[in-house]
Amino acid sequence: MSTSASLVEAGGDAAMRGAQPQRAAHAASTFRRRIMWAGIAFIALVVIADGYEAWQDYRASIARSERMLSGLSSALAEQTARMIQEIDVVLQDYAEWSASSAGLRASPEEMRDRLRRYVAQLPFVHSAAVLGPDGHIRVTTQARAANGLNLSDLPVFAVHTHEASGSLYISTPALGQRDRYLTFALSRRLVDSAGRFQGVIVARMAFEYLTRFYATVDVSRGGSIRLLRDDGVTLAHYPTTETVAARRTAPTPLIRRPLALEAGAS
Repeated sequence: MSTSASLVEAGGDAAMRGAQPQRAAHAASTFRRRIMWAGIAFIALVVIADGYEAWQDYRASIARSERMLSGLSSALAEQTARMIQEIDVVLQDYAEWSASSAGLRASPEEMRDRLRRYVAQLPFVHSAAVLGPDGHIRVTTQARAANGLNLSDLPVFAVHTHEASGSLYISTPALGQRDRYLTFALSRRLVDSAGRFQGVIVARMAFEYLTRFYATVDVSRGGSIRLLRDDGVTLAHYPTTETVAARRTAPTPLIRRPLALEAGAS
């Protein structure tokens, strides 16, 4: 019995000694897997952290760009508004003069000389003209005289025959009938001392001047600048993507609100 017991104990010890390497190998394998998964988890956390940081940087960059574009838009809008105001001051000054006794007695040559002095002060004005109450051009600053040309069917004249408020009108961009030069026009109603309609004073703002002006601004790649009328009509666009075709539109309400200018991605 003692011999049998000894053999059993010896066999058990041998089995235990054989199982120990297996347990050790299993433990080592489990440890390696844990290390591997811990490494994978760490790498994933690093990637997620980097991605989140990149997303935050992207959002911050977008916010900075929006602030920059907002500031740029405001600055350009103010500068453009000053140009419009300068033209309007000239139009109002001429309207007051034309209603005076001196203006009513003025010859066509005197009227043209006065217009030319105004235009010479404003490099962004392409030309100016005075239309009579029938819409015919009485005088113009253009070298190639267009006197007698009738513009009564254009909104730049027609709106003033329907409105007596004396407000400023800003037209859509159009090519000149004679010079084929792209401009948009600003006009005001002319009256005599008794308030009777005597025609319209028109100044054509050079589209090309505005695009050159906007071209001096460092707009980001893919960005653009648009000058809008208060009803959403584009008056000028940089960079120019298409030619604005000459067109005649039905008379529209006078434009009284400020212009808007947008700077942003195309």
